[in-house]
Amino acid sequence: MIHHTFNLNAYSDTECLHHFRFTARQIVTVAAALCLPHVIYFRASSRQKFSLDRITSLCILLKRLAFPNRLLDLDEFFGIDSSTIDHIIITMVESLLFE
Repeated sequence: MIHHTFNLNAYSDTECLHHFRFTARQIVTVAAALCLPHVIYFRASSRQKFSLDRITSLCILLKRLAFPNRLLDLDEFFGIDSSTIDHIIITMVESLLFE
């Protein structure tokens, strides 16, 4: 379930570097350089389909990769339940590796 509350603009560059290892401007640049669509669809072929903007999706992946976070920590940070966070991370990695 998604109770999406994440807003990258609410974080300073120092906070962004701490959480994601990139500044907010760099995250936007990376999302564009990776040609991520503005809206990313997850579980598109199921009844549980949902979508997130590319910045939030990328930030979830970057925070997971920046240092070991438990999915529950990411759940609290992004306002998205841990099983959905897990699916977002797996889908993002697969799309970056295979598309």
